[in-house]
Amino acid sequence: MSPGAFIAILRKYQEKPSAICSLGLAPSNHVGTGIRRFSQFWMKQLKMMNVYHFTKNWESYYMKTLIIYATTHGCTQSCAEKLKAQLAGEVDLVNLKGSGKIKVDDYDRVMVGGSIHAGKIQGRVSRFCTDNLASLLKKKTGLFLCCMEKGEKAQKQFEDAFPAELRRHASASGLFGGGFDFSRMNWIEKAIIKKVAHVTESVSNTDKEAIARFAREMA
Repeated sequence: MSPGAFIAILRKYQEKPSAICSLGLAPSNHVGTGIRRFSQFWMKQLKMMNVYHFTKNWESYYMKTLIIYATTHGCTQSCAEKLKAQLAGEVDLVNLKGSGKIKVDDYDRVMVGGSIHAGKIQGRVSRFCTDNLASLLKKKTGLFLCCMEKGEKAQKQFEDAFPAELRRHASASGLFGGGFDFSRMNWIEKAIIKKVAHVTESVSNTDKEAIARFAREMA
């Protein structure tokens, strides 16, 4: 049985826990015992299948995760996709632009990200954090930022990008590097980048290790 099939079974019996007793794992009046034995049995089977990563982080496979972000020239979207590829379980990737109503309460983990332009994160990200602050503080939350600055300057931009209360609550915080994609900029944007950043062509400084570390911290 695959980890995905195992999760499907767990979800089925979560909806009606008493049904586990029908498997003969415990008396009908000991639902908790039945659930524990049911889980232990399948965990043993998965260990025999050498599904080590699953058995070590099985709760992550059972979580429903939201990665919500705003992107201007594609850097944050690329990082969000890389992050999704390293997370277990059901993961929804949502661009705040044109996303409509987002039900944060439907998720176990929420990861919020954006990028810096003209010294600030996208307004969509700020509004999302403000509008959903109460719900985010009840979730396992991660915050990430794409920017070209490093060290103290990058940290300052991160602190300015997200509410202090949410930063203190976050299980993971990530600085994923950044990039300039001239192919996705208009001539005005290119002129500004050339003058301010002294960059004349597309460049990417995405930090893959920072993304991997963030994913581990959110597991």
